[in-house]
Amino acid sequence: MTHTTYNKIALLGPGLIGASIGLALKKRGLAKQIVGLARKATTLETALRVGAIDKGTQNLEVALKGAEVVIFAAPVQASISLIEQTAAITEKCWDPEKDLPAGADLPAGASRPLLTDACSTKSELVAKAQQCLPPWIDFIGGHPMAGSETTGPEHGDADLFEGATWILTPTQQTSETAVSRAEAFARSLGAKPLILSPQVHDELVAAVSHLPHMLAVALMQQAGETAVFHSETWQVAAGGFRDMTRLAAGSAEIWRDICLTNASALAHALAEFRKRLEKIEEHIARHDADALVEILQQAHREREGMKD
Repeated sequence: MTHTTYNKIALLGPGLIGASIGLALKKRGLAKQIVGLARKATTLETALRVGAIDKGTQNLEVALKGAEVVIFAAPVQASISLIEQTAAITEKCWDPEKDLPAGADLPAGASRPLLTDACSTKSELVAKAQQCLPPWIDFIGGHPMAGSETTGPEHGDADLFEGATWILTPTQQTSETAVSRAEAFARSLGAKPLILSPQVHDELVAAVSHLPHMLAVALMQQAGETAVFHSETWQVAAGGFRDMTRLAAGSAEIWRDICLTNASALAHALAEFRKRLEKIEEHIARHDADALVEILQQAHREREGMKD
C-alpha cells in the first residue's frame, strides 16, 4: 500500500504518544520534517535527542506554518486551549480563501491542512474545534488506543501503533476528505481506524479505559493505607495486584483532564460498577456460593471471549 509522504507535520505535545507518532513517521519515511511544540525546552530537547522531531519550538505559529498535518497530542485541556489558539492564527499559517467550504476544490497553490488529535476524550474537544476552527480546515477527532503508564518522549515507540485501534470521531460537520485522510494517516502507522461518534467514544472509553484507571487508583490508596499498619503489605502484593495497579502510575495531569472532560460518562461507569461491587458484597455476606460461582463463571466466559 502506498502512503503519503508529508513535507511538514506539526506535533503539538511530543510526549509519549506524540513522540511515538513522530518516531513511527520517521521509521516509515512518511515525513520530511516534523516540528514539535512544547511548553518545556527540556521536552523538546529530549524529543530531538530520541529522533521523534526534527525541530523544536515554543512558538505555535512557527510549528503550524505550512504544516500539512497537525496533531494535538498534549493533555486534553491543553489541547483544547491549543485548538483555540490555532483558530486565532489560521490565516497566518495557511493560505486557502477564508470562505472556502469544506470539501471544495482548493485555489491554485493553496493547501488545506488536516488537523486531528490523540487525546483520550472527544466530546468537549471536538465541539471546541467545530466551534472555532474555520470551515476550510479539515478537522477530525482522533484517539490511538495505545500507550502505557509512562510519560515523556524518552518512552516513545516507533511501533506503538502496529495493530492498534485508532478511533476517529467525525460529526455531521466533518468532510469526507478529512475522514479519508485521517484513515490513511492512521493506516500508514500500522493502526486500524475505527469510526465512532464523539459521544459513543467517550461512553466506551469510560467503561474500558477510564474506569479501570480509577479502580487502580482506589486499589493503591487502600493498599497504601493497609501498609501504614502492616509493613509486610508490599511483600505480600504479588503479580496480580501489580498488574491491576500498574495504571495508577500514570500522569496525574493527564488523568485529571480525562476525568474532567469525560465527567458524565465516567460518573455513570463508576455508579454502575458500585452496584456490581455491592451485589458481590451481598453474596459474600450471605455466603451465597452459587451466586458467587455464577458471577465468577460469567466473568471468566466474558474474558475468554474478548478479542485480544
